[in-house]
Amino acid sequence: MFKDGYVKVNDVNLHYVTKGEGELMLFLHGFPYFWYTWHHQLKEFSKDYRVVAVDM
Repeated sequence: MFKDGYVKVNDVNLHYVTKGEGELMLFLHGFPYFWYTWHHQLKEFSKDYRVVAVDM
């Protein structure tokens, strides 16, 4: 369903999930949540956009 990966930013590995194609739509959550907070929105918007949710 979602493709996950890691990106290194300032010596910190951040986890992210992505799905879809097209223009980028980025989802950022607040404390104390994680990427799954956005799972319904990711499913819907991935029909038209490349969605990425980052674990902060």
